[in-house]
Amino acid sequence: MTGKANIVLAMSLVIVNVIAHANEPAQPHAGLLTLYTRALEHDPELQAAAAARQAGREALPQARSGLLPSISFSAEHARFERRNSSVGSARLAQDSHYSRQALQATLAQPIVDLQAWHQYLAGTHQFQQANAQYHNSVQALGERLIESYFRVLRAQSKLATRQAEQEAVHRQQNQVQQQLQAGIASRIDVLEVMAESSRLAVTTVRAKSELRQSIRALERITGESVSNVLPLQQIPTQLELGTITALSARARSNNPRLLLARYQTRTSEQNARAASAAHLPTLSLEINTQRSISGADATAPGADHLRTDTTGVALRLEMPIFSGGRTSSRDREATHLLDQSRQRYRQVRGEVLSELTSTVETLNAQRKAIDAATHALFAQEAALQAAEKGRGAGVRDLVDILRARREQFAAVDVLNDAKYEYITTLARLYRLTGDLNHKSIRKLNDWLATQ
Repeated sequence: MTGKANIVLAMSLVIVNVIAHANEPAQPHAGLLTLYTRALEHDPELQAAAAARQAGREALPQARSGLLPSISFSAEHARFERRNSSVGSARLAQDSHYSRQALQATLAQPIVDLQAWHQYLAGTHQFQQANAQYHNSVQALGERLIESYFRVLRAQSKLATRQAEQEAVHRQQNQVQQQLQAGIASRIDVLEVMAESSRLAVTTVRAKSELRQSIRALERITGESVSNVLPLQQIPTQLELGTITALSARARSNNPRLLLARYQTRTSEQNARAASAAHLPTLSLEINTQRSISGADATAPGADHLRTDTTGVALRLEMPIFSGGRTSSRDREATHLLDQSRQRYRQVRGEVLSELTSTVETLNAQRKAIDAATHALFAQEAALQAAEKGRGAGVRDLVDILRARREQFAAVDVLNDAKYEYITTLARLYRLTGDLNHKSIRKLNDWLATQ
């Protein structure tokens, strides 16, 4: 940029950032980093994602349990009644009662179970999948926050520009009234200024409504009331992002959406192997110990109790033969789900890399748009000065001045929009490479004005 262009850029920032709060009471301004910290604690979408991560992490111990020994214990108490009766005999019926108590403990340890092994491996990938899902939610929160924050700044900028334009038209209106009294202005000039003032009143009302809506959206993310936000102070002229090849490599290894699809594919691979292993035999070690106590009715003659202790060690080999086609069906189902996951991963990878290329191109174009908008603002300032001098010389009229001033403030809007779009696009690039974190948000926060 030239020296004059830098002056114009600074002037546009002053117009927006000073006038926007000229009539407001002194209130603390919230920076991007402060709001990001609040959002990490209060955003409901992120809290739901955190709960989902905790639930997803339980897949690992559940899958690991299939490889570890299982111990069970059972206790039983039973009472039996036996009644004997004679038919066609003079003998009396004889009744007897007896009871039985049993205690049993069983330990089972899988020795060869390929299905349980692949289910365990699937559980490890589900654990990583849960972390990737949460990481993706954190990145999405950062992008949503930045978009919402700079939407507030854009609304503040438009309101500030309309207020500055209103003040300029108000001064013009007073000047025309004085000129009308001096006989050097016409009634038409007064009507032109009044029409311009009415137009600005409408746009100012809309700008205020847009500002209120954008602040409410930001408050929903942070969970707290937001009065003011820190305005943008500067954008570095040169920003080193790296080559598209380096960015693509980083996206392939760090993009949270791509990582999630990759872990989902690995989980499907292990699930498919586990379903196929269900056709194979399993071998396990079982240790069983049991104690049972049984006895007859204590009122019966010669009543006694019998205690039996039994301990057994066994190797159990199980071979599935036929289960009605369920095992084969599950095997085919898992194979199809694996193919679905692989195709989904290819789709996500293509989308991420394509979006990355488009984002880099957009970012470069927006950088040029900022420079062009800065020069345009300088040109509009010069055009306004020329119109004012031309009216003094009698070759331009008031309409020319009003039009030039309107285009000058429109150029301020274009410049501010270009700057805010540049930053939100940069945030999208950081997310695509998996770098939209506390460090990158701190870097963007350094571009804001200090309190």
